[in-house]
Amino acid sequence: MNLEKIADKQAHVRMDAFEASDLLTSLKQHAEHLGDLGQDLIAALEAQGVQVIEEEGHPRTEYLPPRDLHRV
Repeated sequence: MNLEKIADKQAHVRMDAFEASDLLTSLKQHAEHLGDLGQDLIAALEAQGVQVIEEEGHPRTEYLPPRDLHRV
C-alpha cells in the first residue's frame, strides 16, 4: 500500500488487488467494531470492484513424513 497524497481530510492510497481484497476481508470481519468510517471504507472498496477473499471449505491437513524416515 502506497500513500499518494493527503488533502482535505482524505487520504489517497494505491494498493494491488490482493492487498485490497485482504483489506476488505478484514474490514468485513470486524465491521461491527469499526463504525461509520469502516462502513465507508467497505463501500468504497466494493464500489471499485474489490472482492472478498473466499476461505477454502476444507483445507488439506495431511502429514507426509520425510522420504528418508525409514532409511537405514
